[in-house]
Amino acid sequence: MRSASLFKKKQREVAAALFVEAAEKVIAEKGCAVGTLYLHFKNKEDLFNEMVTGHCHAITAEVTRASADAAKPLEQLRLRIVAMMRYFNEHREFFRIFYASGIAGRALVGSNLRGSALRTYNEAKQLETELVRKAQSAGDLRTDIPAEDMIEFLHGVVTTTLARWSVADKVPPQPQQVRLIWELVCGGMGAADGKP
Repeated sequence: MRSASLFKKKQREVAAALFVEAAEKVIAEKGCAVGTLYLHFKNKEDLFNEMVTGHCHAITAEVTRASADAAKPLEQLRLRIVAMMRYFNEHREFFRIFYASGIAGRALVGSNLRGSALRTYNEAKQLETELVRKAQSAGDLRTDIPAEDMIEFLHGVVTTTLARWSVADKVPPQPQQVRLIWELVCGGMGAADGKP
């Protein structure tokens, strides 16, 4: 019990430090005073939620754009992972803040979102579930596991992996990241062709 308490304390300290660092960057780059932030946000939770909402919308737009032209559902899923990893690498500081805050450490990422971020997340998850169903119908994925369970597995793998890589000193290059995640997911989902 004591080690869990110490871990949570350390996690809060890291999150606070990262939040301050991010706020300092904004203040330095935009030239606004700390008080100016509170003209727009009631408190740090609202500021943090706004940051998460902005990234949630941006991630969704990026993965949607990246997978729009793919004909096969399985290829759309793969391209969504490629786009997600590209976004992660371009915005690693945000992911470090997000995962250090502890908000993503809860069991379901969606339960930690609110407003338009939650709606966007749920819509993306619903679309991905439909892609899995179509891939199952096409014979590209195993059919003995429901599409919803496969998407939970996919999200679990990606969430856990991003949490670890967000704080790692060294991460694999992006092509290797995609390969690792895609091969694990495809192996678990029984895809006929699990190559990126």
